[in-house]
Formats: sequence, structure tokens, C-alpha cells
Amino acid sequence: MNFIHALDPKMLHRSAAVVEQSVHSHEGSAIPASQMGCATPAADAVWNALPVAVPDRYHLAANRIVTWDQNDPLSAGYDLIRTRIMHRMLQNGWRSLAITAPGAGSGKTLTSINLAFSIARRHSMRSLLVELDSRRPKVANYIGLPRQRSVVSYMRDDSSEEQPFLRCSSNLAVGTCRIGDSGDQLFDEATPDVVERLVGRLGLDVVIFDLPPMLEHDDALSFAPGVDCALLVLEAGVTTSEEASFCERELSQVTNIVGIVLNKCR
Repeated sequence: MNFIHALDPKMLHRSAAVVEQSVHSHEGSAIPASQMGCATPAADAVWNALPVAVPDRYHLAANRIVTWDQNDPLSAGYDLIRTRIMHRMLQNGWRSLAITAPGAGSGKTLTSINLAFSIARRHSMRSLLVELDSRRPKVANYIGLPRQRSVVSYMRDDSSEEQPFLRCSSNLAVGTCRIGDSGDQLFDEATPDVVERLVGRLGLDVVIFDLPPMLEHDDALSFAPGVDCALLVLEAGVTTSEEASFCERELSQVTNIVGIVLNKCR
């Protein structure tokens, strides 16, 4: 089991030493690097028309979203994860990243949000965070966003002009879901087309999908083949070695594993 980083929830800048990660590769899913960052005028128009909702920094801090402020020393752990993941994604021309975990409570959603805000501090990159864990939707509450149209319903049928996304900064937008959203039609073989349309419509450089836990439902494994790569979040002292190995093995069979994070490491 090779870790990209280990995170201490209280003192992230004093986290454990970084171990170089192994990457399970699946050819055929990458977007050529020459196409990265090529937003069209139509995509720019859609992006600029998205409603804006700038988060309150105190609300973010209270919910352990530490990467909004680059001067926060606690952001260093996530920034290191960002640098390593983005290097791998840019190197391979990958745009879509799924984040999942073996079980609930691992901190995968906080990892997703903090990574999204960290990436957004690179102003040349347009990014999107998409919440697809409809059994425990937390993104709107963590960030302090008003409820919009469910991103799940939009991804099932994107013919409507009503957008479910809110722009939190000039280059980061967020789409959230609701409890009970049915993703059965979303988590199927049409996933690659759904992701490709989403990337093209908004002119995205990076899109992060916060997926459900792997051991509770098959949604994550059903959706993962449609993304370029995945990050697996483990909970120190809770996730067993058998669970971690099983999830790594299953995930590596359907997409590229860009890294593994050991969260809540004290």
C-alpha cells in the first residue's frame, strides 16, 4: 500500500512523511495534454453566466476548509497533495478525478473540498467540484452554499439551460446533490459521455467528483470507469488493511489510481 500523503486533522503542516505513490494505469482514458486549458468562447459564456456565491471565510474555517486562504499553515498538507496529483494529471492529460473511500467518515468530502480550493488558487486552471454522494450530501453545508438544482438530475438530463453550479471564485464552481437523488441512470456505461460533455460545456481543466464510499454501494465502482483517475482516502485506525487492499484492487481495475491518502493520522 503506497501513500501519497498522511494527514493530521489538527496539524496538517506536521503530517507524516510523504511516500512516493504507485499509479495503476489504464490507457485510452487520457485527454491529450495539448488540449488542456482550451476553453471555447461558448464554454466561457456558460461559465461566466453561472451565479456567484463567495463563501464566508469564517464559515469555511469552522468546517475545516483550510485551503481557501493560502496563508493558512494548515493548508500545506493539501497543497502537497494538489501538487503531486496535478503533476500526474497534467503529465498524462487527465482532467477528471474521482475521490472515494472504503467507508463513511473517512474525510473524503473534506479532502475533496480542500483539494478543490487548493487547485483553484492556481488561477490559470478552471475547476469544478461535483458532489455525487447523495446518501450523505455535505458539500453545501461545509462550504455554506445555498441549495441549487441537483447536479445529479442535471447530469442525467443536461438539455435544460438551468445550471446547478455556483461559482465560488473566478475559476472554481461547485455542484451539489440532495438526499435521495437517484443516480441509477447516471452510474452506468454512459458515464464517460456525461463527463466529457460536462468538461466541454464549461471548458474545464479539472473536475473533481466526490463519490460515495466503495463498501456501502456500487455507485463508486460504476462511475469510476468514466473518469481519468481516482484518489482513495483511508481513515487511520479505522480502515483495515483488508478493506484498503480490496478497494485499491477493485478501483485499479476500472481507472487509474493517482494516489492514496491516509486521513486522520495522529
